[in-house]
Amino acid sequence: MQAHNMWIDVYLQLGVIGVFLMVMTYLAYIWRSWFFAVDRPRWDLRADRPYSPLTLLPTLLGAVLLVQGLAESSPLLLWGWMLVVLLAFKIKQSPHIGEGAAEMRIAIERGELTTQAS
Repeated sequence: MQAHNMWIDVYLQLGVIGVFLMVMTYLAYIWRSWFFAVDRPRWDLRADRPYSPLTLLPTLLGAVLLVQGLAESSPLLLWGWMLVVLLAFKIKQSPHIGEGAAEMRIAIERGELTTQAS
C-alpha cells in the first residue's frame, strides 16, 4: 500500500516530475510559513505590534511533516496534504493594510475623505 518513505512513494507513483513538484510545494510552504513567523503582525498601520508565538505553528508543523516523511509516507497519504494546503492558504490570507474602521477615521480626520451630496 505504501512505501517506507514519502519521497520514495511519490517517486514510484509520479516519477521524477512528481518528486520535483513535491519539493517545490514543500519549499514554497516552508518559505512562506517562515516569513509568516518572523514578520510582525500587521492588520493596520501600526508597526510596533508584539510577535505572537502562534505564528511558529505552521513552520513547526511543516518541519514535522518533512521529518516524518523521511520515515514513513503517512504525511502524504493521511493528513499531510490537508495540513499543507490548509496552512498554506491560511497564512497567505493577509488583512488589507490601510483599509478598515481605524484607517477610515484617520482619513476623515485628516480631511482626505469627504462626503459628497448628490
